[in-house]
Amino acid sequence: MTNTKDFKPSLSSIVVQEIIELSKIQDICINNLRRIKGIVYVNRKLDPDRIISKEFSQEDLIAYVNEVHRIIIVFSHSTMETAVCDIVQYLLKLRYTYEPLKVLALLQQKKKFSEEEKASGDIDKLIQEYITSSAGLIDQFVNSRKFNKKSHIVDQLKAVGIDPKSTDKLLDLLNEMMLRRHNIAHKFDYIQENGQKRLNDIEFRTVVEWTNNLMDFLQSLLKDVFLSDQLAIDIQGKAKILGVIATKEEVQETIKGFIHIDRFDIPWSKTK
Repeated sequence: MTNTKDFKPSLSSIVVQEIIELSKIQDICINNLRRIKGIVYVNRKLDPDRIISKEFSQEDLIAYVNEVHRIIIVFSHSTMETAVCDIVQYLLKLRYTYEPLKVLALLQQKKKFSEEEKASGDIDKLIQEYITSSAGLIDQFVNSRKFNKKSHIVDQLKAVGIDPKSTDKLLDLLNEMMLRRHNIAHKFDYIQENGQKRLNDIEFRTVVEWTNNLMDFLQSLLKDVFLSDQLAIDIQGKAKILGVIATKEEVQETIKGFIHIDRFDIPWSKTK
């Protein structure tokens, strides 16, 4: 009979487990993007220039279509925010398995022990108790993040070792959507025109451009994370704790061995 205490996982099994966890984040992204695409498609059919209604005037129809556009922008922002938060949270928790004190320092949660505690002779035990009791701080930290402009995204990703270089151009357009979402959520999307306050119209082509850009951004970001040096380093660190010694390059090759080339493709065409 095998003694379970002596069981040591393989590098492959550790990598597969992490790919599964990341794939859950990817699945949520794809499901949300599918919903966005569905709403955009339905809204296209509500073109006021092509609908004749006895119940609503064309002016009313234009107003309703614009409200749907606002809903799409708010949900698109929420989809982006959820993806970035989930990625940051996942990487912090993965790193916490082997560098908990560094993670807590990143969260600006550095524990200060009293002189009495230091003199007790149980400082290692106290540190371990602090680490165990502080794991929930990661959730609090991530849930308190705000994403109102592209620098917020870049700062959060860089904090966990992901440099979104491949998304630079996409972030510029994403920033436009984020600023508009902020205006919708906090100023009700009103603008001043000729001394009068009115709702700011949103063209359908703008909604299409922004949602297509969001798809490109999330696709590129997920690819960056899956294939990043940082993910390999974090899995390497966790593996070492579990008794598996491997180089970063060995981890990267193992990751690539379990990832299909089409994993990062959004399973539908963009809206035109």
